[in-house]
Amino acid sequence: MTDRDIIERVAELWKVSVASIRPQKEHHKQSFRVILKGARAAQLMLHLRPLLGQRRQAQVDRAVAGWEARPRPLRTPSEKEAEEIVAAVLAGAEPVPAIAARHGIRRESVYRIVRRHRAAVEA
Repeated sequence: MTDRDIIERVAELWKVSVASIRPQKEHHKQSFRVILKGARAAQLMLHLRPLLGQRRQAQVDRAVAGWEARPRPLRTPSEKEAEEIVAAVLAGAEPVPAIAARHGIRRESVYRIVRRHRAAVEA
């Protein structure tokens, strides 16, 4: 979408950030997006499902079924381990997937831990 103010309102509702999308061609307008993932995205899709046509409902059903079938982390890292993860990411010495594998968690969990750390620092 090219109307940043509209995207910012959606981002505020969903409590996510706005990302700029680089125009593919010089004559294209600047566009923006928000991304909602995981349980919150599945919940929104299921909430909107009755308002959609059959084809879109089938897409929602496939997306939610695929999301539910994904493996989940078997554990939550301890506070000390979370600090180690943040330090490793900020040091940039190894890729995030390697950090996740070493700690037995998903890559997305590493990013979530780092986001929470940064939010706590900024607060």
